[in-house]
Amino acid sequence: MSYIGKIAGMFFAPILFGVFFTTAPAHATSFVQTTYATKASNAALPTSVTATFLAPATAGDMLIAVVGADGSATINTPAGGWPVAINQTGIPSQAIFYRIADGGETGLTATVHANPGAIALQLYEYSGSLELDQTGSSSGKSATPSSGSFVSSENNELLFAAFTTDVKSQFKDASWNDAEEGFTERNDFQTSGGEHNGTYGAGDSLANSTGTQGVTIIAAGKNGNWIGQIASFRTPSTPPPPTTLGR
Repeated sequence: MSYIGKIAGMFFAPILFGVFFTTAPAHATSFVQTTYATKASNAALPTSVTATFLAPATAGDMLIAVVGADGSATINTPAGGWPVAINQTGIPSQAIFYRIADGGETGLTATVHANPGAIALQLYEYSGSLELDQTGSSSGKSATPSSGSFVSSENNELLFAAFTTDVKSQFKDASWNDAEEGFTERNDFQTSGGEHNGTYGAGDSLANSTGTQGVTIIAAGKNGNWIGQIASFRTPSTPPPPTTLGR
């Protein structure tokens, strides 16, 4: 056998008679759409709120739902297969749920066990099928709500943070995206009517590095009770199956 033939045999033999593994491409997650709805404490059926997307969800995308209540409420898990990322009762109360879209979802109805005052529902869609990685939370009374934090060992996860306060205020956009935190605010709105008012909002970070993850924002207006939560979502880590070309 010629020298070239030996080299070719050494190169192709492992492929023809063994197996090789392909590497799954890195997933680029992007924001698709959001919507929200509120229910005042003096409204009819004040324990239920429904939000509707502007366009039906795409199959395989990540859907996130945030339910906030400006009082102490037990937040029910929505029907239709929504796993809980985090669900906390306090003053105020808040929960984050998520699921992979079947395709065609147009909205969601969320409920609480009893009427705590005002309630709000936020819905989000992000491209790609992701899985929950970590969560964190924090609560207090001040004008600087914090999401809590955790230490991430992965790059480029979807970081999602949400806040609820029991006062009518406004979250300052710039405080989401300072030199360290790099979040984009997606929603910031208030409820009014009845005896209770609240402020609700959420934001995300789509290009982040490893290390401590979290965000502290500034709420304009008077101090209020608040709760902040953060969740990270990553591309599923299941490796692809081996490809066999021969024996």
